[in-house]
Amino acid sequence: MRCNVHRWDNDHWHNIGLVTCKPQLEGQYLGMILAVYEDDTLKSPLLFTVSKQTNVKKTQDTGILWTGFEGADIMMSFQKSMDCDFVWNFIRQLQERQRSHNQED
Repeated sequence: MRCNVHRWDNDHWHNIGLVTCKPQLEGQYLGMILAVYEDDTLKSPLLFTVSKQTNVKKTQDTGILWTGFEGADIMMSFQKSMDCDFVWNFIRQLQERQRSHNQED
């Protein structure tokens, strides 16, 4: 799933690069999205950890917006709406499992 990653800084969006996104589940309650750069294989991949506290929003049909670790807003802008839907559903389902698990404890 290809997308452009943007970071909000100094009152405008900066394009970080074109990446391939790979949602990954680590156990039943831990998950992340690995974003591997397509245009520069020497750059370290981006890793977005998904937690129940992650403030995430779907914007229109092809965008997912959230606040990163440093407090900066990150936008993933997908080329295909079905890819955006897949990643969005992965995030929402994982967050729901995390919330349910904590209620059981």
